[in-house]
Amino acid sequence: MDNQFRRLPSTEQNLIRLERGRELNETIFTFLQQRRAEAAISMASSSTSNKIVEYARANWEPIKVKETFTYILFFAVGFIIPVLIIGLIVILDNRIKDIKELESLLAVPLLAKIPQNKSQTPLIVLDEPRSATAESFRSLKTNISFVVPDKKQLTVAVSSTLSGEGKTFAAIGLASIYALNNKKTLLISCDMFKPSSFKDFGLGSKVGLSNYLSQQVDSVFEIIQNTKYPFFDIITSGAIPPNPSDLLASDRFVTLLEELKKVYDVIVLDTPPVGLISQSFEVIKHVDLITYVLRHNFSEMSFVNDLNDIKLKKGIPNLYAILN
Repeated sequence: MDNQFRRLPSTEQNLIRLERGRELNETIFTFLQQRRAEAAISMASSSTSNKIVEYARANWEPIKVKETFTYILFFAVGFIIPVLIIGLIVILDNRIKDIKELESLLAVPLLAKIPQNKSQTPLIVLDEPRSATAESFRSLKTNISFVVPDKKQLTVAVSSTLSGEGKTFAAIGLASIYALNNKKTLLISCDMFKPSSFKDFGLGSKVGLSNYLSQQVDSVFEIIQNTKYPFFDIITSGAIPPNPSDLLASDRFVTLLEELKKVYDVIVLDTPPVGLISQSFEVIKHVDLITYVLRHNFSEMSFVNDLNDIKLKKGIPNLYAILN
Protein backbone atom coordinates (compact mmCIF):
# COMPACT_ATOMS: atom_id res chain seq x y z
CA MET A 1 0.00 0.00 0.00
CA ASP A 2 2.77 2.37 0.96
CA ASN A 3 4.66 1.41 -2.21
CA GLN A 4 1.61 2.23 -4.31
CA PHE A 5 1.18 5.53 -2.46
CA ARG A 6 4.77 6.45 -3.14
CA ARG A 7 4.33 5.83 -6.85
CA LEU A 8 1.55 8.48 -6.96
CA PRO A 9 2.47 11.98 -7.96
CA SER A 10 3.34 14.32 -5.16
CA THR A 11 0.27 16.48 -5.77
CA GLU A 12 -2.17 13.61 -5.31
CA GLN A 13 -0.30 12.51 -2.19
CA ASN A 14 -0.81 15.93 -0.66
CA LEU A 15 -4.49 15.87 -1.61
CA ILE A 16 -5.05 12.52 0.09
CA ARG A 17 -3.26 13.75 3.23
CA LEU A 18 -5.42 16.84 3.35
CA GLU A 19 -8.63 14.85 2.88
CA ARG A 20 -7.67 12.48 5.71
CA GLY A 21 -6.96 15.43 8.00
CA ARG A 22 -10.27 17.03 7.06
CA GLU A 23 -12.23 13.85 7.77
CA LEU A 24 -10.46 13.47 11.12
CA ASN A 25 -11.21 17.07 12.05
CA GLU A 26 -14.85 16.72 11.04
CA THR A 27 -15.18 13.59 13.17
CA ILE A 28 -13.59 15.32 16.17
CA PHE A 29 -15.72 18.45 15.64
CA THR A 30 -18.92 16.42 15.40
CA PHE A 31 -18.04 14.50 18.59
CA LEU A 32 -17.30 17.70 20.48
CA GLN A 33 -20.55 19.30 19.29
CA GLN A 34 -22.48 16.26 20.49
CA ARG A 35 -20.79 16.33 23.89
CA ARG A 36 -21.45 20.05 24.18
CA ALA A 37 -25.15 19.56 23.46
CA GLU A 38 -25.37 16.75 26.05
CA ALA A 39 -23.67 18.94 28.65
CA ALA A 40 -26.09 21.80 27.98
CA ILE A 41 -29.10 19.51 28.32
CA SER A 42 -27.72 18.09 31.58
CA MET A 43 -27.18 21.57 33.04
CA ALA A 44 -30.63 22.74 32.00
CA SER A 45 -32.33 19.76 33.65
CA SER A 46 -30.42 19.98 36.96
CA SER A 47 -30.42 23.73 37.42
CA THR A 48 -32.95 25.31 39.89
CA SER A 49 -35.04 28.40 39.46
CA ASN A 50 -34.24 29.63 42.99
CA LYS A 51 -31.82 32.45 43.35
CA ILE A 52 -29.99 33.68 46.39
CA VAL A 53 -31.11 37.22 47.00
CA GLU A 54 -28.99 37.89 50.03
CA TYR A 55 -26.56 35.71 51.87
CA ALA A 56 -27.11 35.13 55.59
CA ARG A 57 -24.95 37.14 57.93
CA ALA A 58 -24.15 36.13 61.46
CA ASN A 59 -25.15 38.54 64.22
CA TRP A 60 -23.60 38.06 67.61
CA GLU A 61 -26.19 40.24 69.38
CA PRO A 62 -29.42 38.45 70.63
CA ILE A 63 -32.72 39.29 68.99
CA LYS A 64 -34.83 41.59 71.15
CA VAL A 65 -38.44 40.46 71.82
CA LYS A 66 -41.16 43.00 72.64
CA GLU A 67 -42.24 41.26 75.85
CA THR A 68 -44.71 43.94 77.00
CA PHE A 69 -46.51 44.01 73.67
CA THR A 70 -46.61 40.21 73.51
CA TYR A 71 -48.07 39.90 77.01
CA ILE A 72 -50.71 42.57 76.31
CA LEU A 73 -51.66 40.96 73.00
CA PHE A 74 -52.09 37.45 74.35
CA PHE A 75 -53.87 38.69 77.49
CA ALA A 76 -56.33 40.64 75.35
CA VAL A 77 -56.93 37.67 73.05
CA GLY A 78 -57.29 35.26 76.00
CA PHE A 79 -59.76 37.59 77.74
CA ILE A 80 -61.83 39.01 74.89
CA ILE A 81 -62.46 35.76 72.99
CA PRO A 82 -63.91 33.86 76.01
CA VAL A 83 -66.04 36.88 76.93
CA LEU A 84 -67.42 37.03 73.38
CA ILE A 85 -68.16 33.29 73.36
CA ILE A 86 -69.89 33.43 76.76
CA GLY A 87 -71.83 36.52 75.68
CA LEU A 88 -73.08 34.80 72.53
CA ILE A 89 -74.12 31.72 74.52
CA VAL A 90 -76.05 33.88 77.00
CA ILE A 91 -77.72 35.91 74.23
CA LEU A 92 -78.68 32.91 72.10
CA ASP A 93 -79.79 30.72 75.04
CA ASN A 94 -83.42 31.69 75.71
CA ARG A 95 -84.26 28.87 78.10
CA ILE A 96 -85.81 29.51 81.52
CA LYS A 97 -83.04 29.96 84.08
CA ASP A 98 -84.01 32.77 86.47
CA ILE A 99 -87.08 32.17 88.65
CA LYS A 100 -87.56 35.87 89.43
CA GLU A 101 -87.46 36.74 85.74
CA LEU A 102 -89.99 33.99 85.07
CA GLU A 103 -92.37 35.30 87.73
CA SER A 104 -92.10 38.82 86.33
CA LEU A 105 -93.04 37.62 82.83
CA LEU A 106 -95.86 35.26 83.81
CA ALA A 107 -99.43 36.50 83.56
CA VAL A 108 -100.55 33.63 85.83
CA PRO A 109 -99.49 32.78 89.39
CA LEU A 110 -96.64 30.32 89.96
CA LEU A 111 -98.09 27.71 92.30
CA ALA A 112 -94.99 25.65 93.10
CA LYS A 113 -91.35 24.98 92.32
CA ILE A 114 -90.52 21.27 92.03
CA PRO A 115 -86.83 20.47 92.70
CA GLN A 116 -84.84 18.15 90.47
CA ASN A 117 -85.70 14.51 90.95
CA LYS A 118 -82.37 12.78 91.58
CA SER A 119 -84.13 9.44 91.91
CA GLN A 120 -84.51 7.16 88.90
CA THR A 121 -88.22 6.59 89.53
CA PRO A 122 -91.14 9.01 89.10
CA LEU A 123 -92.74 7.43 92.20
CA ILE A 124 -90.45 9.34 94.56
CA VAL A 125 -93.42 10.89 96.40
CA LEU A 126 -94.83 7.44 97.20
CA ASP A 127 -91.50 5.71 97.86
CA GLU A 128 -89.82 8.61 99.71
CA PRO A 129 -92.62 10.67 101.30
CA ARG A 130 -90.15 12.71 103.37
CA SER A 131 -87.96 13.78 100.44
CA ALA A 132 -87.65 17.38 99.22
CA THR A 133 -89.61 16.49 96.11
CA ALA A 134 -92.50 15.13 98.19
CA GLU A 135 -92.48 18.30 100.31
CA SER A 136 -92.69 20.45 97.17
CA PHE A 137 -95.79 18.53 96.06
CA ARG A 138 -97.28 19.00 99.55
CA SER A 139 -96.73 22.72 99.08
CA LEU A 140 -98.43 22.48 95.69
CA LYS A 141 -101.40 20.69 97.29
CA THR A 142 -101.65 23.41 99.95
CA ASN A 143 -101.58 26.19 97.36
CA ILE A 144 -104.30 24.43 95.37
CA SER A 145 -106.48 24.33 98.49
CA PHE A 146 -106.25 28.14 98.66
CA VAL A 147 -107.02 28.51 94.97
CA VAL A 148 -109.98 26.10 94.95
CA PRO A 149 -111.31 26.16 98.51
CA ASP A 150 -114.11 24.03 99.91
CA LYS A 151 -114.18 21.52 97.06
CA LYS A 152 -115.36 18.07 98.02
CA GLN A 153 -114.38 16.81 94.62
CA LEU A 154 -111.37 18.18 92.73
CA THR A 155 -110.44 17.61 89.09
CA VAL A 156 -107.02 18.89 88.00
CA ALA A 157 -105.50 18.92 84.51
CA VAL A 158 -101.71 18.91 84.07
CA SER A 159 -100.37 20.14 80.74
CA SER A 160 -97.33 21.74 79.11
CA THR A 161 -96.18 23.18 75.80
CA LEU A 162 -94.11 20.23 74.60
CA SER A 163 -93.23 16.72 75.68
CA GLY A 164 -90.24 16.39 77.98
CA GLU A 165 -91.09 19.23 80.36
CA GLY A 166 -92.09 16.86 83.19
CA LYS A 167 -95.84 16.93 82.68
CA THR A 168 -96.39 13.22 83.47
CA PHE A 169 -93.98 13.39 86.42
CA ALA A 170 -95.92 16.33 87.88
CA ALA A 171 -99.23 14.52 87.36
CA ILE A 172 -97.95 11.40 89.13
CA GLY A 173 -96.52 13.45 91.99
CA LEU A 174 -99.69 15.47 92.47
CA ALA A 175 -101.91 12.39 92.45
CA SER A 176 -99.51 10.63 94.84
CA ILE A 177 -99.60 13.39 97.43
CA TYR A 178 -103.42 13.33 97.51
CA ALA A 179 -103.39 9.52 97.86
CA LEU A 180 -100.98 9.81 100.80
CA ASN A 181 -103.54 12.10 102.45
CA ASN A 182 -106.19 9.36 102.21
CA LYS A 183 -107.99 11.01 99.33
CA LYS A 184 -109.41 8.52 96.86
CA THR A 185 -107.39 9.54 93.81
CA LEU A 186 -107.55 8.61 90.13
CA LEU A 187 -104.82 9.40 87.58
CA ILE A 188 -105.99 9.41 83.94
CA SER A 189 -103.56 9.42 81.03
CA CYS A 190 -105.32 11.48 78.35
CA ASP A 191 -102.25 11.73 76.13
CA MET A 192 -103.13 9.20 73.44
CA PHE A 193 -100.70 10.78 70.99
CA LYS A 194 -97.61 9.81 73.01
CA PRO A 195 -99.01 7.58 75.75
CA SER A 196 -97.27 6.90 79.03
CA SER A 197 -97.13 3.26 80.04
CA PHE A 198 -96.83 3.94 83.81
CA LYS A 199 -94.53 0.91 83.89
CA ASP A 200 -93.25 1.84 87.35
CA PHE A 201 -96.66 0.92 88.78
CA GLY A 202 -96.43 -2.60 87.36
CA LEU A 203 -99.84 -2.50 85.67
CA GLY A 204 -100.89 -5.56 83.70
CA SER A 205 -103.93 -4.63 81.63
CA LYS A 206 -103.53 -2.80 78.31
CA VAL A 207 -107.17 -1.70 78.18
CA GLY A 208 -107.46 2.02 78.74
CA LEU A 209 -109.14 5.32 77.94
CA SER A 210 -109.10 4.91 74.15
CA ASN A 211 -110.85 1.57 74.43
CA TYR A 212 -113.69 3.09 76.43
CA LEU A 213 -114.07 6.21 74.28
CA SER A 214 -114.15 4.10 71.11
CA GLN A 215 -116.91 1.96 72.72
CA GLN A 216 -114.78 -1.19 72.79
CA VAL A 217 -115.52 -1.32 76.53
CA ASP A 218 -118.95 -0.63 77.98
CA SER A 219 -118.27 0.05 81.65
CA VAL A 220 -115.84 2.70 82.87
CA PHE A 221 -114.85 0.47 85.78
CA GLU A 222 -113.37 -2.08 83.35
CA ILE A 223 -110.53 0.32 82.48
CA ILE A 224 -109.70 1.35 86.05
CA GLN A 225 -106.57 -0.37 87.37
CA ASN A 226 -105.70 -0.55 91.05
CA THR A 227 -102.15 0.01 92.21
CA LYS A 228 -100.36 -1.40 95.22
CA TYR A 229 -100.64 1.99 96.88
CA PRO A 230 -103.83 2.71 98.90
CA PHE A 231 -106.34 5.24 97.52
CA PHE A 232 -104.48 5.36 94.18
CA ASP A 233 -106.02 4.10 90.92
CA ILE A 234 -104.99 4.65 87.30
CA ILE A 235 -106.59 4.72 83.86
CA THR A 236 -103.98 4.35 81.14
CA SER A 237 -104.36 5.80 77.66
CA GLY A 238 -104.87 2.34 76.13
CA ALA A 239 -104.15 1.45 72.52
CA ILE A 240 -103.18 4.31 70.20
CA PRO A 241 -106.33 5.15 68.19
CA PRO A 242 -106.38 6.63 64.67
CA ASN A 243 -108.48 9.60 65.87
CA PRO A 244 -107.43 10.59 69.41
CA SER A 245 -108.50 14.21 68.93
CA ASP A 246 -112.07 13.23 68.11
CA LEU A 247 -112.23 10.88 71.10
CA LEU A 248 -111.12 13.58 73.55
CA ALA A 249 -113.73 15.99 72.14
CA SER A 250 -116.58 13.44 72.28
CA ASP A 251 -119.56 13.49 74.65
CA ARG A 252 -118.52 10.08 75.92
CA PHE A 253 -115.43 11.65 77.51
CA VAL A 254 -117.62 14.18 79.33
CA THR A 255 -119.86 11.37 80.56
CA LEU A 256 -116.78 9.47 81.72
CA LEU A 257 -115.63 12.39 83.87
CA GLU A 258 -119.09 12.90 85.36
CA GLU A 259 -119.28 9.25 86.43
CA LEU A 260 -115.78 9.24 87.90
CA LYS A 261 -116.37 12.45 89.88
CA LYS A 262 -119.07 10.61 91.83
CA VAL A 263 -116.55 7.95 92.94
CA TYR A 264 -113.20 9.73 93.43
CA ASP A 265 -112.24 12.67 95.63
CA VAL A 266 -109.45 13.80 93.31
CA ILE A 267 -109.01 13.20 89.57
CA VAL A 268 -105.73 14.19 87.90
CA LEU A 269 -105.68 14.35 84.08
CA ASP A 270 -102.36 13.97 82.29
CA THR A 271 -103.37 15.87 79.13
CA PRO A 272 -101.57 16.16 75.77
CA PRO A 273 -99.21 19.13 75.30
CA VAL A 274 -101.19 22.19 74.28
CA GLY A 275 -98.38 23.34 72.00
CA LEU A 276 -98.93 20.29 69.78
CA ILE A 277 -102.56 19.26 70.27
CA SER A 278 -105.31 21.87 70.11
CA GLN A 279 -107.84 19.34 71.46
CA SER A 280 -106.22 19.68 74.88
CA PHE A 281 -108.48 22.68 75.39
CA GLU A 282 -111.48 20.37 75.00
CA VAL A 283 -110.21 18.37 77.98
CA ILE A 284 -109.46 21.30 80.27
CA LYS A 285 -112.99 22.69 79.88
CA HIS A 286 -114.25 20.10 82.36
CA VAL A 287 -111.72 20.58 85.20
CA ASP A 288 -111.56 22.82 88.25
CA LEU A 289 -107.88 23.72 87.90
CA ILE A 290 -105.24 23.68 85.15
CA THR A 291 -101.56 23.43 86.01
CA TYR A 292 -99.07 24.27 83.27
CA VAL A 293 -95.61 22.77 83.70
CA LEU A 294 -92.46 24.68 82.70
CA ARG A 295 -89.08 23.00 83.04
CA HIS A 296 -86.00 24.84 84.29
CA ASN A 297 -83.15 25.00 81.76
CA PHE A 298 -85.33 23.23 79.17
CA SER A 299 -88.45 25.26 78.39
CA GLU A 300 -87.89 28.33 76.25
CA MET A 301 -88.98 31.82 77.26
CA SER A 302 -91.35 31.81 74.30
CA PHE A 303 -93.35 29.12 76.13
CA VAL A 304 -94.15 31.74 78.76
CA ASN A 305 -95.71 33.88 76.04
CA ASP A 306 -97.76 30.87 74.91
CA LEU A 307 -99.03 30.40 78.46
CA ASN A 308 -99.88 34.11 78.76
CA ASP A 309 -101.79 33.95 75.46
CA ILE A 310 -103.84 31.01 76.75
CA LYS A 311 -104.73 33.02 79.82
CA LEU A 312 -105.34 36.41 78.23
CA LYS A 313 -106.56 35.67 74.70
CA LYS A 314 -108.46 32.43 75.26
CA GLY A 315 -109.74 33.57 78.62
CA ILE A 316 -109.26 30.22 80.37
CA PRO A 317 -109.77 30.63 84.13
CA ASN A 318 -107.98 28.84 86.98
CA LEU A 319 -104.75 28.52 84.99
CA TYR A 320 -101.55 28.26 87.05
CA ALA A 321 -97.89 27.54 86.39
CA ILE A 322 -95.53 24.98 87.93
CA LEU A 323 -91.77 25.20 87.55
CA ASN A 324 -90.24 21.74 87.38
